[in-house]
Amino acid sequence: MLSERGGASPMTPDEMEEYEISHAADSDARDLVKTVRRELKRDVGRVWGDEAVDRREGDAEAKAVESVIPKLMAALELPPGEDKDREVKYLVYVAASIQSDFYEPPPEERAAFVADPSEAGPGTPRRLMGTIPSLGIDLSQETEISEVYSKEQRSWACAQDDPKFDEMCTGPMKKKKTKKA
Repeated sequence: MLSERGGASPMTPDEMEEYEISHAADSDARDLVKTVRRELKRDVGRVWGDEAVDRREGDAEAKAVESVIPKLMAALELPPGEDKDREVKYLVYVAASIQSDFYEPPPEERAAFVADPSEAGPGTPRRLMGTIPSLGIDLSQETEISEVYSKEQRSWACAQDDPKFDEMCTGPMKKKKTKKA
């Protein structure tokens, strides 16, 4: 970096934070998949053939994402603020590094991501504003999770010790309302 050579850093503090979060999430995602893969190998043993190896890799990725979901649900319950935004962003990035369709950014966020960094324009937002389709979560809304739309949400709610989650654990699973074109 330029700052190591006495110059100013080419990144703003927000860009530097985004860089650190995304790189930490990417590294941790690789480590998580590697750990899950090792556990699967220990439990199942060696597999032979390309198809079996591909299936095991898919299983490892699915189990790795499943292990991130309870942490993400807990982070969504944090009080609003920069710590919550940072933790949610990190966990979404970890899951999205493993499973590319885990997070769906809104058009503005996608445009900031693919824009040329040398051109002026809006930077990456501090808070994610997209959706997590597999969990039925819209991150643009500052609401508490109070309804269950997926098995992952139900298992997270059942794992909580707080009585306020009992209804989510035992109540009916809701269906996400979709807009008709």
